[in-house]
Amino acid sequence: MTSEAAERRLCISGWDRWLPVDLAADPDDHRVALAEQFRGSAAVDVVDYYAAIVVGAAAAARRSDAADPTSTLVALWAYLVSGGNKLESAAFATLRAVAVGPVSDPEAVFHALGVNGHDLGDPAIAKIETGSGPATRARWRVAAIAGDVREVHEMIGVLWLRPADHVAYLLSVQVADLALAERLTAAVTDLASGTAGL
Repeated sequence: MTSEAAERRLCISGWDRWLPVDLAADPDDHRVALAEQFRGSAAVDVVDYYAAIVVGAAAAARRSDAADPTSTLVALWAYLVSGGNKLESAAFATLRAVAVGPVSDPEAVFHALGVNGHDLGDPAIAKIETGSGPATRARWRVAAIAGDVREVHEMIGVLWLRPADHVAYLLSVQVADLALAERLTAAVTDLASGTAGL
């Protein structure tokens, strides 16, 4: 499964607060284009700051994708906190195609994908309907450790299983702002609900 093949099939509706990020764009061109797109929505230095964050997130997602032969990055979105007319992103959602065995238990796949790496309690699991059929949403908290710093992060994931193809599609977000996580859960669910073609 290549990201190009998945993108050709993928159809998303109801963007609302989600900004699709161009993963193929030249970083400098992308930053300039974003700054121009949102020029006038805030002070120039603020727009430039967030444009650089979005471009940096795209670069980090590509690096992570290149380092993991078991998954393919399909798409990336920036969550716009104040709505679609203002570039103010606090979180990013990735959609990945992940190689899995012929399994049909979503919770088993969440565990296999590292849901329990540094988990703080069991994930909250819910079934949701989407444009790509039934999916499983999980929400859990993890201890993110960097050196001597330990933070609690919220993880939100939506999983589509395709056992016949030995593939799972995972839409996921990680955020340190636990208050924002409440809003993100609804926003991720909306994004998943409008996703067709997986």
